[in-house]
Amino acid sequence: MQPVLFDSSIYITALRTGDEAALSLRRLAVDSPIWLSAVVLEELYAGIAPRGRHVLERFERDFEKARRILVPNLNDWTQTGKVLARLAAKYDYEKIG
Repeated sequence: MQPVLFDSSIYITALRTGDEAALSLRRLAVDSPIWLSAVVLEELYAGIAPRGRHVLERFERDFEKARRILVPNLNDWTQTGKVLARLAAKYDYEKIG
């Protein structure tokens, strides 16, 4: 029973298809707990149309009630930055300094 963490693109697709599709995502992994990243939640709120906000708020409440929202800490962010720096060096991305 491996936990599942979806990227925002999965939720965006589901939200675009309608209210029930977004809420039924948790059924995709019946035997696995689904977690929601706070970063993904922020991305969804940033892009949601006003008419769909109530769906996202209910979605957030469901995950909060289940205590399944992952919030990155300082170490998570610094490690992410280091990984991104390695990828930037490998693929010759633009540098800021």
